[in-house]
Amino acid sequence: MNNGYNFESVKLNCYFNKANRKIIKVNTKGKNTGAGPVAACLFAVIIAACIGVSFIREKGDKIFPPPARSVSQADAKKLIELLNGGKLEEASICAGKISDDDFSGIPDADYLEMLLSSGLSSSLLTGPFSKIDAVRWRDAFVCAKIADGLLSGIPSKKDFPARLFNLLGEKFIVTAKKEGEYIPASISEILSQNQASVNELCRLSSEICLQAGFSPMVVSIHDEKGGMLLILLEVRGEDGIKAIVDFKNRKLFNEISARDIIKNPSAMEGKLQISPGLAKFARYHLPAEVQDYKAASSALRNKIGELIADEKLPQFGLSPRIRIEKIADFYAAEGIPRELFAYWQFPFFVMRHSPNTPPFFLPDK
Repeated sequence: MNNGYNFESVKLNCYFNKANRKIIKVNTKGKNTGAGPVAACLFAVIIAACIGVSFIREKGDKIFPPPARSVSQADAKKLIELLNGGKLEEASICAGKISDDDFSGIPDADYLEMLLSSGLSSSLLTGPFSKIDAVRWRDAFVCAKIADGLLSGIPSKKDFPARLFNLLGEKFIVTAKKEGEYIPASISEILSQNQASVNELCRLSSEICLQAGFSPMVVSIHDEKGGMLLILLEVRGEDGIKAIVDFKNRKLFNEISARDIIKNPSAMEGKLQISPGLAKFARYHLPAEVQDYKAASSALRNKIGELIADEKLPQFGLSPRIRIEKIADFYAAEGIPRELFAYWQFPFFVMRHSPNTPPFFLPDK
């Protein structure tokens, strides 16, 4: 890292005169009279020092190798203990020791666009681990426990969507958020409430489905002019499992997909509160937490998996790009164009407007 300056390309007997926009030769010949030779020598020393600094930065690991970092299984288990105990700041420090979170690579261009268009800073993806990352890891553990509880005792995984729908239906009253009304910042915070919006229920359900091994997608149904008619959660799984959840109208439909709503509206007549023929197309949005777009989080998950390979761990840090490409490929077999797929913006919106988001993640504050 040389802050944009390529010191190795600088000639010792030249400097760039920005005022005249040309290279000027420094007179290094003749008698050492006046301040000229002194200035020239001083300039040469400065340039030599710069080259030395650049060389050390580039070759520093070889010249001064850092001490080998010892990471053990106990460190990974300590992190899990801290997360389960709600010690999130300590957990973020522990995570930084387990996996190098100094991620200096350039984030995916689409990820950056999502952040910037949402009014968030790129430091969310490139900065060191913080409490806000630990919140996401903690949520993954919480939802994994819920998923395991729902999976236990059911005769087949195809019964999972119905069991999840019934659980959420008993716990939550579905409400519509008014403009400016507080929105729970995390999945765990949604769980702590007794009422939730459709978007919040889709966010919570998506995470539980992901931890249970399903591929959830938030689907928006649109009319001919692009107006949004309804938001649904579509759940896909192995062996052709598919289900649609309509949280707004508190309905679940097994063996039906959003494509069926568009392609065969007569079959859905009386099931969805949409006038026959009004639904013209659907858009598919990948539900992923903002912190999952951070490469260092994926590296952490992989490292923990290596350290405690015999322990079942929840999913987090899965590459949103890889996920959406796999899902788009899967849906392509049903004739659904790739341009109808996008990342879901709701988690970004929540982080942008949450009072729990640190100011340094909000560039305009």
